[in-house]
Amino acid sequence: MNALRIAIYVVAGAAAALSGGCNGNGRSQDINRTSGTVQAPRAVPVLRAQAKPKIPDVPVPVSFSLDESRSRNYDTGVARFVDHLYKGSKDKWEVARFYRNQMPVSRWTYVTDVFAQGVYTLEFEKGSERCVINIRKGSFIWYWHRTYIEVRVTTVGRISPPRAKSRKD
Repeated sequence: MNALRIAIYVVAGAAAALSGGCNGNGRSQDINRTSGTVQAPRAVPVLRAQAKPKIPDVPVPVSFSLDESRSRNYDTGVARFVDHLYKGSKDKWEVARFYRNQMPVSRWTYVTDVFAQGVYTLEFEKGSERCVINIRKGSFIWYWHRTYIEVRVTTVGRISPPRAKSRKD
């Protein structure tokens, strides 16, 4: 009898928590327990950019680190290729907001974003380059690296050879 009573309290408490935290449009809100009034939603935390990212014109959130064993980049002076993997513990939605806000600061133009099968993909362009950013959740095994950011910068279109220097004899 005692176990049944506890089960009823647990179910009733869960139902009350679920129904009280939702206003019908899918957004959770805080309710003042004293007055019963709905309070304004809390501000969404904003991630800050690293002061000196590995690639100067591609921002990276402060709490993320480069996985050097799984990253590579090269620059020929005419074209560059970047394939970096960063690991951190922030929410992937916060990271997506970070890139939507920070990439234009580095003069990247927003092209598109897609969320499919757990991966949030953002694409940006600057000049003859395209930057694709994939944000995905890490595995449960790597608790400290709950979010992975894959950054790929490639040169698109025809690559012109560097101009030859003229010699004066």
